[in-house]
Amino acid sequence: MGAFVGGEFDLAAAVAAFDRGKLAGRLADAARQRERVLAEFRVESWPSLQVERYAQGVSQERLTFCTVLEFHTDALGSIRGGSAAKHIMFRHSSGEWRLAAPLKGLDHREAWGRVRADFVAAFQAARASDFDAIDECLILTYGQALATKSLAIYAPGAFLPIYSSDHLRRFIRLAGGAPEPSATAWRLNRQLRALLLERPELDGWDRLEIMRLLYQFFDPRPAQIRRLKVTPGERAKWWEDCLAGGFIAVGWDEVGDLGDYTSDTELRDALDRAGLEQPGARLALAGSLLEYRDLSQGDRVVAARGQAVLGVGTVTDQRYRFDAARPEGRHLVAVDWDASYAQTLPAVRRGWEKPFAKISVDLWRTIEAGRTKAGNAGAVSGGNDLFSPTGVGKTEAVLSAVLSWIGSREPDEEDNTFELPEDLPELVGSVVQGLRRKGQVLLAGPPGTGKTRLALSVALALTGNAEAISDPAQRQRLLVDLLRADSAVVVMVTFHPSYGYEDFIEGFKPVPSVSGGLTLERQDGAFMRICKAAQAAPDVPYLLIIDEINRGDLPRILGEIVTLLERDKRGLPVRLPVSGQSFAVPPNVFIVGTMNTADRSISHIDAAIRRRFETVRVPPDREAVSGAVGPLDLTAFFDELNRRIIEHLGADHQLGHAYLLRDGDPLASAADLSAAFYQDIIPLLDGYVLGDVAHLRRLLGSLLDPATGEPSTIPADELPARLAEEFTSATQQATGAEPARAGRDA
Repeated sequence: MGAFVGGEFDLAAAVAAFDRGKLAGRLADAARQRERVLAEFRVESWPSLQVERYAQGVSQERLTFCTVLEFHTDALGSIRGGSAAKHIMFRHSSGEWRLAAPLKGLDHREAWGRVRADFVAAFQAARASDFDAIDECLILTYGQALATKSLAIYAPGAFLPIYSSDHLRRFIRLAGGAPEPSATAWRLNRQLRALLLERPELDGWDRLEIMRLLYQFFDPRPAQIRRLKVTPGERAKWWEDCLAGGFIAVGWDEVGDLGDYTSDTELRDALDRAGLEQPGARLALAGSLLEYRDLSQGDRVVAARGQAVLGVGTVTDQRYRFDAARPEGRHLVAVDWDASYAQTLPAVRRGWEKPFAKISVDLWRTIEAGRTKAGNAGAVSGGNDLFSPTGVGKTEAVLSAVLSWIGSREPDEEDNTFELPEDLPELVGSVVQGLRRKGQVLLAGPPGTGKTRLALSVALALTGNAEAISDPAQRQRLLVDLLRADSAVVVMVTFHPSYGYEDFIEGFKPVPSVSGGLTLERQDGAFMRICKAAQAAPDVPYLLIIDEINRGDLPRILGEIVTLLERDKRGLPVRLPVSGQSFAVPPNVFIVGTMNTADRSISHIDAAIRRRFETVRVPPDREAVSGAVGPLDLTAFFDELNRRIIEHLGADHQLGHAYLLRDGDPLASAADLSAAFYQDIIPLLDGYVLGDVAHLRRLLGSLLDPATGEPSTIPADELPARLAEEFTSATQQATGAEPARAGRDA
């Protein structure tokens, strides 16, 4: 409903249409809520405030600061939803303390001392109007929404009641500004405040009125409405309760507050400990519960019992809460119910028997068509739904969407679609920054440099599991869970010459028919499936990993979708040629492709496709092979062999460090070295030179048998010395290095 003129921010038109009189009650609520915070958590008491008065999860009897700000001060602007990790530290329902990255390893009281000190310093800086000093409170950067709301309560004249960094950036751009690069939420808040206070139309306006005006006319939240079918308890036993109370309720109470969980794997483990559901179904259930928890204002909930639709609810701004006082069905989402949707569906729907099910566009049409006539006059709008029935203004909706896109979808390198810890490994951080900038990254490097491993590390980082990157056991377990067929958050495919558009986007494929033969059925491809999942969860980053991306016929595989990959064209719909359906690439879908630079098929990637990907070079890592096998210094051997390869074949054909590793560590035995040399390295080099003996001799030197033109067969126990003689002595002569020592510390 934005007030735009030619793509410009028409504040005057919005002010003229805004009814300030309707906000009187809300402003009174806000005043009462602020007075409550100031009375219960006096600013003078903060230097001695105990963690039990701050953190969520420490008390059932007394509301803490974090609980009050998230659930009991919505009139002051909302920070509801998502994980409790936004509070910097909290006590999990298991009793464990969860701490932000820089606090890891500290006792919770020591951690609280550091958090409290930053809050105190920030409040003092705000009261002294020294706003730059707030940026020195580094711990608060791990809970920016909470910190900004706290500042807006204790220094109301200095801040607007808007706390999302993403929303602030979009409002700043609409108001004609450029968001400060890498700025914190509170700094962006001050920037937006300065832009708006210059506008004479807002003279005399309360800051809460300004916030309501912005969200009413220029709402930056995704227009895509999620629709979720939910069964309120076994055989919908809590339905009457839900209808009367204005909420939807589900069980699995044993896991406690869903806000305690930062990932579906963590919640899956809690379901496992509680013995809830079958093992194979726990991860999918965990994902559904978190999707339920993160329903946003305006999303739809379809309450059902079997094939019967009981009612449709629209999620209010109260959203999710855990009500420990209820005997059962404690996971609640606040909704406004419309019982005129009650009906019995005409056919059994696949997956409908599960407690949660996504509502497709076609099914939503069926539900709307079955609504009683009495309810049609006040039918719940489908929002900005471009799949609406005939005569509801689809063309106007498209034009409005285009205008909104022109006005608000400028490329922004600092637009953080996801939050990550700052201590990521360097290459992982480089890939993440590339994803922020372009949405797609190519990992290019010689074989064995760990490109696929790097892509999977990025997957762990984006799903909130960065700590597992360097923990082999935890890493393997989490990756198995992430790449399961029933998890759409991370999808991995491998391109090859026969991979096509029908595998990636959509196409007709043979499926068994009821008569026993085969019939053609249109099926979604891998990219289509991940995009549909991402549209239903716009705040969650979805990652598609394409291994060996250059081995596929990319123009044929991508088709018209290549245009939509650009960041400034995300969300724009195109009509697909096979099905005719409208399709858009959501902004929260990211692609990481791996590309072997030694592969001759690299030439298949044309300029149009390359331009849409940011390339991150993944070179051989000599530090990874720091070690020795007998007299052979592995690093010296690695350096010299790659020097020869670069000289004679080019840098793209270098040997990757993975060839000299076993289970992540440098080779340590002569047997392992012999296996790597004869079974991996020699075949690789032979493939490079295509049997050219002269070329192979330049690479292997005296290790090539002059009589046969084949590599000499050397016993495993003698090989380290022979390799040292051929490779490390040459390195020493070239560099003046010290001779390699046996048993060098790795």
